[in-house]
Amino acid sequence: MKSTTIKNYLPNFVIIGRYDPEITLKSRPVRLHFQSLVCQHLSQRFSISHLPLRVEKKWDRFIIYLSNQTINQFEEIQNILQTTFGVDRFYLAKVFPTIDKEKIKKHLYHEYHQEVKNKTFAIRVKVRPKGIIHHQQLEAELGGVLYPLSKGVNLEHPEILIRLWLDLEKKVTYFIIQEAKGPAGYPYGSSQTALVLFSGGIDSPVAAWLAGRKGLHLNFFLLNQAGKEQLTLVQKEVQLFYDQWLKPDSSFLYIADGREVRKIVELVPPRYRSFVFKYLLYRWAYYLCQKEGISILVSGESLNQVSTQTPSILTICQSDQPEKMLLLRPLSGLTKREIISRAREIGTLSLSEQLPEYCLKSKRGNITKANKKLLKELEEKFFPTFKEILHQLRYRRINLQPKN
Repeated sequence: MKSTTIKNYLPNFVIIGRYDPEITLKSRPVRLHFQSLVCQHLSQRFSISHLPLRVEKKWDRFIIYLSNQTINQFEEIQNILQTTFGVDRFYLAKVFPTIDKEKIKKHLYHEYHQEVKNKTFAIRVKVRPKGIIHHQQLEAELGGVLYPLSKGVNLEHPEILIRLWLDLEKKVTYFIIQEAKGPAGYPYGSSQTALVLFSGGIDSPVAAWLAGRKGLHLNFFLLNQAGKEQLTLVQKEVQLFYDQWLKPDSSFLYIADGREVRKIVELVPPRYRSFVFKYLLYRWAYYLCQKEGISILVSGESLNQVSTQTPSILTICQSDQPEKMLLLRPLSGLTKREIISRAREIGTLSLSEQLPEYCLKSKRGNITKANKKLLKELEEKFFPTFKEILHQLRYRRINLQPKN
């Protein structure tokens, strides 16, 4: 009988993915629905990128099968996995069609005998289903194959960590090559539609990202107060954000001309201008939401970060909020450093930093407290025709979804 060699067991490559742990805690119908959405989004995004990949949904994981052609496109595949909400972690693995202990030892030696030379190592084995094979005993046996070549076993901080997963039902062994993180969260669009106040600064894209990660379907609103320059930069940033994180679901950028608003605001004493502009921005956003049938508004404010983000100012600015409107501020508890770090991770920081400051500043500083009496006085004195202007608001929307 011919002896078994490595050539008889050439490996295939797969990616094994994990869903966000919160998804696995849902009721069975919700869990299945969310897992289906994650796999569906991955399949759609692979298709758009012309990657012929099959995504197989499992109860506690998903598997993506790679061909000889697609393994060479792993970086592109990895980027899609790292930007698809609901993906927690994923692993690139070589698949050997055997669970025979002696054959696994041969594969192990073939794969790692050069890598462990004069280095400490450790072997971790997972077995499915549990309880049939004692994984620690198997780890010790497999470790004996490489031990004579190595500098020894170090279970706490090995220089080389080798991970194997045995699937006893499929009779395959996975050699884990690489591990990476996804964004986690719920599958995009699994919840309701929201409108994001999007100025193009550092904060609003991060607020949008956090809202999208919780399953909200996102549209965006820009009250353009600076004309073509602001519009061009913001549109570029929104499109980049959409392409990286949201496609292929449809999303819209709503744009309203805010230059008339700014003219009204500039009639107000300087200390009150930022407050008044914020108040009017909210009124326009509520109006747009009602016109478009959207009941969730997302804002990029971080509590107490600037004068218009104090509890007092925010309370008055949202005082006319419609009864069935939900207002979300995902950044409320984050520091500016944390927001900047997240913006860098999601890929919007460099574009945000190109956008000039359009805020209304005062040499004496802006107010940090307000009440309804002050608001009423300002309304009566400086913008009595505001309600008329509000209902004359015209906006247009840009479809961010690429044309087929």
